[in-house]
Amino acid sequence: MKDILEALGYKVLLAEDGKSAVEVFVKNLERIDVLLMDLVMPRMSGLEAYQQIQRLRPNLPLVIMTGYSSESVHSFEKFDGLVLQKPYNIESLGGIIREALDVRKAGAL
Repeated sequence: MKDILEALGYKVLLAEDGKSAVEVFVKNLERIDVLLMDLVMPRMSGLEAYQQIQRLRPNLPLVIMTGYSSESVHSFEKFDGLVLQKPYNIESLGGIIREALDVRKAGAL
């Protein structure tokens, strides 16, 4: 995934789990324009990490990756952001990141 996003021109910061994602975010607060996290991650879920990150940057877009249906994520997790279904391909990955950035630019998030 990192290689794909970098080939599409994005700079990527990696974290091994939810807790690390929050730590990476804090260290790079102004460099991050969109978050791409798995719904299920060790030590802290993607949505739990996002809740902590939102306190620092409330309008930062989030894309959640999951094998669960989009409807399940939205209904059970009370999440209204973008969902990338697994398995994904280059087009769907690049498209959803672009969508998140475009929505952010438009001020809708």
